[in-house]
Amino acid sequence: MKTTRTLGIAALALVAVACSSSKGGSSGSGGMVGTGGADATGGVTGTGGAASGGSGGGTAVGSCTDVPEYCVMYTTQAACEAIGCYWSNSTPIESCEGTGWPCGHFTTQATCAYAGCTWLAGVAPAGSGGAGTGGAPGTGGAGAAVGTGGGGGAGGTTSTGGTAGGPTTLATIAYPAGIAIDATSVFWTYDSTDGKVMKVSMSGGSPTTLASGVSHPHGIATRMTTVYWTTADSAGTVTAMPTTGGTATTLITGQDTPTDLVVNGSNAYWTNQTGTVMKGPITGGTATTLASNQDSPGHIAAFGASIFWTNSPSTSSGAVMTVSTAGGTPTMLASGQSSLSGLAADGSSVYWTTGDIATGTVMKVSVNGGTPTVLASSQSVPRSIVVDATNLYWVNASTGTATGTVMKMPTSGGTPSTLASGQYLPEYVAVDGTSVYWVSCEANSPTCSLMKTPK
Repeated sequence: MKTTRTLGIAALALVAVACSSSKGGSSGSGGMVGTGGADATGGVTGTGGAASGGSGGGTAVGSCTDVPEYCVMYTTQAACEAIGCYWSNSTPIESCEGTGWPCGHFTTQATCAYAGCTWLAGVAPAGSGGAGTGGAPGTGGAGAAVGTGGGGGAGGTTSTGGTAGGPTTLATIAYPAGIAIDATSVFWTYDSTDGKVMKVSMSGGSPTTLASGVSHPHGIATRMTTVYWTTADSAGTVTAMPTTGGTATTLITGQDTPTDLVVNGSNAYWTNQTGTVMKGPITGGTATTLASNQDSPGHIAAFGASIFWTNSPSTSSGAVMTVSTAGGTPTMLASGQSSLSGLAADGSSVYWTTGDIATGTVMKVSVNGGTPTVLASSQSVPRSIVVDATNLYWVNASTGTATGTVMKMPTSGGTPSTLASGQYLPEYVAVDGTSVYWVSCEANSPTCSLMKTPK
């Protein structure tokens, strides 16, 4: 069984990098004009200008890691709640919690440190090329027979940095049901009666099996140093394990076909296909029902003190729902949605895809409700969608052979841009500070590729 996954958070680099062209040295000045005489000789031959080209690529910079939540940079309740996070005073030290962007969102050492993250020096961001080298110094022309100095030589030619990189295959995998990321690795679930939870470095390499013999592992999420997943059968569970491997811990039992999963603060949230939206502590314990009698709940997202999910009873009557993380009466944010295929949320809006073949859309509505807005139309079977601080990313599965795409556009709207094309039925997208990750699966084949491209 496979459903499209979207992740509230995520941080994955075999990528060719792009860099800007740099300019060569300036043109050299000609020599001094010689003075003719009775026996005048030519002027001194002019020497070309120094020809060292400019640097071809960007200078390597650092990156921010350790994946505490974006919300933790806010240290007062007012600032915390203004960004859509949840102010917690249940511990001796008050803190700001929520599912915002991970440390990869911060691109300077100062903001990284302010957020309580760790700055890793010397990591070049995607898109930086090597330094270009200018041409050799130009040489001035020879002096004339009588009286005229040589002309100045030309400066060095303009140098060009490296070319931009395209999609990279990180690993060949089978039967994926969802992906998640942390600061160094990509994780996925292998959906089978003898399923697995696996990971691979963001730089690619040999996959590592974290857990095997798992019955239909499905939804997957990470937080700090732990990976979480659901087992989608009638005796479903929510399970946790260190991201480095070790002993799996069953946190919640007695769930009926739990599928999509998100972790927000100190709790995990998931949907049971039999009609409930659930909550349980990430330390283990008793599950709480946040919403019941839902019609085929599927995708789930979280931000601050709110949970969002999709109800997909048929191809034309889907709904986008929300409820407080503390529980209460669910609110319908959008109705009459066709083939709901992905869901994401930030502090101001909820985003989703409607997966029709030729008329698929990317939609948006305020977290407080209102009239939904079409951000992108005429998409070919749009599916998984994620959001970062400024942009949306989604995959178009399409219907032809190798015609799928990975797309990007601002959360405020605009023209979508294509980050990758020629993909086989792409699904399950995730994003960090520099890259987009997804799965590309050939039709009628269990074989898939775990992919990555600069964002």
